[in-house]
Amino acid sequence: PTALTPTPSATATPLPPLLVEAEWPQRMHKEDSDFVRITLVRTANGDYIPTVSIPGHTAIAGTPLPLTPAPIEGDLGGDYAVVAVARLVGAAFEITPLDPEAQSLNQPVITWQWSVLPKHTGTQLLQGAVELQWRPRDGGAPIRRSIWRANLTVKVGNPLFTRGEVNVMSLLTSLIGSALSVPWVVEQLQERKGKAVEEPPPAAEEAAAEPEAPAPPTDVTAKD
Repeated sequence: PTALTPTPSATATPLPPLLVEAEWPQRMHKEDSDFVRITLVRTANGDYIPTVSIPGHTAIAGTPLPLTPAPIEGDLGGDYAVVAVARLVGAAFEITPLDPEAQSLNQPVITWQWSVLPKHTGTQLLQGAVELQWRPRDGGAPIRRSIWRANLTVKVGNPLFTRGEVNVMSLLTSLIGSALSVPWVVEQLQERKGKAVEEPPPAAEEAAAEPEAPAPPTDVTAKD
């Protein structure tokens, strides 16, 4: 009988050392937006110091969870493309993504950012998650593995000014600006009025400058 040649299987290549960094504001005001960042970083030896890019924010770095099952460690060969997917959810926030949700893992640093707008006061939670997906190039179902999850706590306070107070402040600012401009307007009007009194009309100046013409001689010759 003819011997069957075994089909070669895809060899899993180990992923580079990865760390996940999260940066977010621990304090916010209601209806005042801010930013949240999650970054997937390749490291040579696992040493990494979290970086705060926006003053007042907090940053943490964590090691991704071990992948299961064990053979799913990296790119499974040319039939798959591996991507990283990050998500951010929070019931008390209006969240707008600023970067694509899925990005190629073939880059040293992957960053996701979101704009977050708190809708309620109190201690609120944002939940961040990162997963790897091995997507078959033929369009089949991807293999998903979660590698990181974290709860980001945010204390949301009342806004410094409500909308009504902002409108009142704008009105007061306009009134104060108008009041400060009144003396300048009065001064300008007085200067114009003084110039009008001091300067004679152009017609009067011309009349004063022209000498009067002599009267014609009177004919006193007697008639015959």
